[in-house]
Order: sequence, then C-alpha cells, then structure tokens
Amino acid sequence: MNSARILTVFAAAILAIGAAADMTREAAVAWALPGARSVTAERHRITQDDASRLAAEAEVRIDAGEVILHRGSDGTNTTGYAMILDERGRDDPITFVVALTPAGAIRDLEVVAYRSRYGAGIRDREFLDQFRGRDDTMRLEVGAGIDAVSGATISSRAAARAARRALAVVRHLHPPPGR
Repeated sequence: MNSARILTVFAAAILAIGAAADMTREAAVAWALPGARSVTAERHRITQDDASRLAAEAEVRIDAGEVILHRGSDGTNTTGYAMILDERGRDDPITFVVALTPAGAIRDLEVVAYRSRYGAGIRDREFLDQFRGRDDTMRLEVGAGIDAVSGATISSRAAARAARRALAVVRHLHPPPGR
C-alpha cells in the first residue's frame, strides 16, 4: 500500500470517528438525564439585569432572553437538569450539553457537535471528566482548576465557559435548597 493511500484511509477514519461522535439534541438530552421517567423542556426568560449579574458572577457572557432548560423527573422528584449551548471555538461554534444534579453541580459534560478540524481532543473523557462534581464555588477556568488539552486551548476554554454558563443559569432558575 503506498503512503498516499495510507494517508487517505487514515484521514477518512479520523473524519468517521469525528462524525460518529456528534449526536442529536434529543440524544444529548437523553444522555444527560439517564433514568429520568419524564423530561420537560422549560422555557425561561432571563432579564437584562439578571443576565448582567450572572455574567459578572460567572465571568462568562450570558445574554438576556429565552433559555431552554431540560428538567428530568422520576415522576415525583427532579433527577437533574440538562442545558445545550454553543460556545465559540477556534473557527466554528462547539455545541455542548451540560448535565447537572438537582443540587446544581455538574454531573457530566459532553460535546454534542464539533465542527472544526482542530482541537477535537476536548472530546476525550480524560478532559471532560475534570468537570464532574464541580459547582459554582470551584474555579472552572483553563489554568485555574481545568487543564487544557494540548493543541486545543481555545476549545478547552469553550468547554469551561459552557460549564460556567450552565451552572450560573441553572442555579439562578432553580436555586438549590439553602441558597
């Protein structure tokens, strides 16, 4: 097999792996809320004042307007929340789903759609696992609690922004008991 053909096969395999990792929004919500007997898409309106306050607290852009938050339930109790959001990557937006516990901590984070040729290493579980169990009292910033993926610093920062934004919005809309 000549080197050009090997390179072509290798490139096709990389593209297939990348494409296979993307998921629909419906699949992302199901992934984020496992075991939920029902899922409700809640539509909330964030006022300009609330958006400004939340943005300052979370050190991330939060726009005023409608947000959609998915709430999982076991029939009686809330089992968790899921928020799908886009963050700017190096060249293109990256779509994330952030899964949160009823108490407002990150249960998990996943890449729903990655559109760039660079920085796809943020899909690796080793990177994404850094977000598990984090809450708004912990630093969620590359270099301050989150280690970037080598060669994917911009994408790593996008993941951290998505996590901070989801935490701020969920805790605003559904404050945990005692807050």
